[in-house]
Amino acid sequence: MEKTNISFNKIEILDWYDGIIRAIGEVEDEFYLIVLVAWDMKQPVKLYVVLELNELTKSEIIDELNGSRSKEENWEIFNSIFNRYVQNYNGVAYVILGEVKKNESYRIKTIDSSHIKKLANYEFEDTMSENNKNFWLKI
Repeated sequence: MEKTNISFNKIEILDWYDGIIRAIGEVEDEFYLIVLVAWDMKQPVKLYVVLELNELTKSEIIDELNGSRSKEENWEIFNSIFNRYVQNYNGVAYVILGEVKKNESYRIKTIDSSHIKKLANYEFEDTMSENNKNFWLKI
C-alpha cells in the first residue's frame, strides 16, 4: 500500500539554515533522509524530498559528521556519502510541501526516483535558484 502521510517521531538535523536543510527522520524503526530541494522565500514555501534510508547509511552519515577530524573534513566526507547515496538511489521518493517538524503529520506525494540524481553535488544555494524552484515546485 502506498504511503500518503508521514509523521516523524524523531528528527536528527544534519544541516540547518532558518529551518531544516538536510536531516534524518525516524518513523518507528524506519529512517528517511530529508532534503530541502526548493525554497521560494516570496511565497514563502519549502519543498522537501524524503528518501528511504537504511540503518547502515544512517549510521555512516551520523558517524562521519561526528568524526574527530576538522569540521571541514567531516563535512566533505558527509557530502561524499550523500552524493553517492543520491546518485545510486532507486527506492521510493516522496515530497513534502512545508516546514518539516517532529510529530506533525504531512501529506506526502510519491515522485519519480530518477529526479533524485539531480541532488548530487547538493548546494544549499541551489534550493533558491529559479530553475530549481521551477523544476521541483511543479512536480
